[in-house]
Amino acid sequence: MADSSSATSRDDLLAAILSEEAYRPVEPQSLAETGIPISMIESLLSKRLLLVGSSTGRKLAEHICLPFRIIEDVFQSLRSRQIIIHTGSAPFNDYTYALTEQGRNQAQVAMSACAYVGPAPVPLMDYILATEAQTIRAESPRRTQLKQAFSEISIDEALFDALGPAINSGAGLFLYGEPGNGKSTLAKRITVCFGQKIWIPHVVIDDGQIIKLFDAALHEPDHTEESSIIRSASYDRRWVKVKRPTV
Repeated sequence: MADSSSATSRDDLLAAILSEEAYRPVEPQSLAETGIPISMIESLLSKRLLLVGSSTGRKLAEHICLPFRIIEDVFQSLRSRQIIIHTGSAPFNDYTYALTEQGRNQAQVAMSACAYVGPAPVPLMDYILATEAQTIRAESPRRTQLKQAFSEISIDEALFDALGPAINSGAGLFLYGEPGNGKSTLAKRITVCFGQKIWIPHVVIDDGQIIKLFDAALHEPDHTEESSIIRSASYDRRWVKVKRPTV
């Protein structure tokens, strides 16, 4: 009988194939697969408890966007070192946790050094690789796709023929002309030619520094309902799918 991690891996592979996504962040199956040190996870959990007072392990795991099953040992380690204590039982073999006095002091020190509390960060290199996998250079829109993207506006056929090769080059385009001649409209239509959804991490970490990437004011999360097969598969909750930004 296959173990749960093998089944999860198969689901992730199937989801990636059926979704036609160039990239899909796979849910980590171990602490090592998160790519971040355990001390970072402990700090995020402790600082969260410092803010809320007490919480169940599953809610803490949900807050930092990591699977509860892979950080159970972290809770046990923090408890054995008297950083946290059980304050009660919770459903599904879980507990409610709170900081000890020693844990509260450590959390305050950690908060002074870095006030960030939220989803666990993604290694910068993982973000770079994801960006490369989702680059428009990997796409080659066909003429029918270009026609569909520009269907809502009127465009000169000669300009359309010139835009095709330029768009497929994946390089930067410089649109110039008098104000109001349609440059912004063309730029937005060009974006439609490519994949409309990409994955980005909430935050990344580089050389110990946390860098916030997702900004609700700039990024529009994608809430499109997916097929039941894809929706049932897991993904790394440290990432969020957004509509491809247009600058």
